Amino acid sequence: MPPPPQHTSSQADRWPGAKSFGIRAGYGGSTATPGIDVGNVGIKVLLTDSLALDADLGLGIISSAHDSSSTFALDAGLDIYLGDAHRSLRPFIPLFFGLGVVNGTLAGDFGGGSQFQLALGGGFGAEYFFAKQFSVSAELLLGIHFVDFDPVTVAIGTVTPGVFATYYF
Repeated sequence: MPPPPQHTSSQADRWPGAKSFGIRAGYGGSTATPGIDVGNVGIKVLLTDSLALDADLGLGIISSAHDSSSTFALDAGLDIYLGDAHRSLRPFIPLFFGLGVVNGTLAGDFGGGSQFQLALGGGFGAEYFFAKQFSVSAELLLGIHFVDFDPVTVAIGTVTPGVFATYYF
């Protein structure tokens, strides 16, 4: 009886492996806060072949002669990978917690307006590993958002899809 076939494709070499650390950059809803679509940077740690922790930070400043605004967003997430670790394309389920602050002012208005947001939820994503050190991923999230705590406003909806590029060490 012949021996069982072994992974001979280059796909078997693309998964960075458990305990790998990555630096990532993204754009879109990846900070999980609605209305704060700013580019972001973050980290990703592959805990096992099925679990990863990630955190992202996004900042934005807009200024003109009539108004200005600044945004801050931070999120943390747990990614649950599905399927075989030897595949180049790994679907995953992201679970997240995010917070954000939007601060805007009009010229001559010293009070300004600030909005604090909390969000939590989950969704679906996929990560494609081009090599052990580099991947691109995208995710679509559904979340519960708590905005304006005076009075409390709660919204349920999708978050702008996020797209990431990650370099693993």
